[in-house]
Amino acid sequence: MPGLNDATQQFQTRIRDICWHPSRGPSSLMPPMPHHPALLDTSRRSRSIVVVGVVVSLLDLALGACGGSRTQLNLAGRPSRLVPATRSTHDMVGHARGSAEPKADTVVIEMRGDANGYVFIPDTVHIHTGDLVTWKMVSGGPHNFAFSQAAAGDAADVINRNMPVKMAYLSSPLLMNPGEALTVPFNNVPPGTYEYHCTPHLAMGQKGVIIVDP
Repeated sequence: MPGLNDATQQFQTRIRDICWHPSRGPSSLMPPMPHHPALLDTSRRSRSIVVVGVVVSLLDLALGACGGSRTQLNLAGRPSRLVPATRSTHDMVGHARGSAEPKADTVVIEMRGDANGYVFIPDTVHIHTGDLVTWKMVSGGPHNFAFSQAAAGDAADVINRNMPVKMAYLSSPLLMNPGEALTVPFNNVPPGTYEYHCTPHLAMGQKGVIIVDP
């Protein structure tokens, strides 16, 4: 059909112009319809309707293609999303292990002495393996703390190693002045009852007990 071929060629020419020159408006997309003096003829009228239908369909496809190109360009110009860094398996295991470890507590025992007597306050404390015990000199010095080797039993060597300073086996040095303190970690000390005393004031009954709970 000559009318269809001419219209199609004109349309293809216009589409190329639109894709290469986006500044032209949509009005240039419609090719001029060929003038047919005998348009009232039924067969020619049908061909004209076919031509218009083809032109409209091709126009929709062309606009979709051009629009798709612009969409790709716009997306390419956008900044890419940053993917948050994730922890490695090693880091996650280390973090879980650190979170599972119990936090050590610290118990403070005051060492006091006056006309009313010489005491550890409190004289009995409950702790767990790994906790820390601090003896603090308050009054009536000098004071120290010395564990009974018989009461410590198999844990005696462990307690002795944990003592940072000592003047004898299982015995701390003397604390002379108020405010002085000494801390002993109870690492690896098994559950049990561990009795101790103040060497200078043992005869005056200054004794204490550390109970390591399971």
